[in-house]
Amino acid sequence: AQALSALRGFARQLGQLFDGAERAAAAARHWEAQWTASFRHVLEQRQDHDYASVSYEVELRDLRQALAASEARAAELAREAQGLREAARAGAEGAQRREAEHRAALGAAQDAAQRYLSAGEQQRRLLEQRLEKEAEDARTLRAEMQRLGVDLAAERAERGRVEKEAR
Repeated sequence: AQALSALRGFARQLGQLFDGAERAAAAARHWEAQWTASFRHVLEQRQDHDYASVSYEVELRDLRQALAASEARAAELAREAQGLREAARAGAEGAQRREAEHRAALGAAQDAAQRYLSAGEQQRRLLEQRLEKEAEDARTLRAEMQRLGVDLAAERAERGRVEKEAR
């Protein structure tokens, strides 16, 4: 009876140990499931992070390439603008030089035209004076011719009278 009681006590303890072992196994499965879920979650987050990091790196590389291309284009446009400014400045300087040359040529032409006008005016005055002198000379010659014509007529009349008397 005592052995039976000891066996029952042993079976009870064994049952309690079995129940404890089952509870421990259930708890172990529970925590294993929790750990597995957490590990999967961390792994997924890590993959998401890695994907985001790779995407970020790709985008950053693309942006750097775009920035480099944009900077190169800006430098090219700046060189073009500088060339255009230099061409415009050279054109403006050339235009100013030509304008100065034209002004100088125009001034020289105006001076020459003024000299020609002055010379022409002086020639006109000389010609008018000469024309007046010639007109005066012509009047004097006409008057002289009239006087000579009168003298000739008088001389002819005198000659006619002398010839008549001599006959």
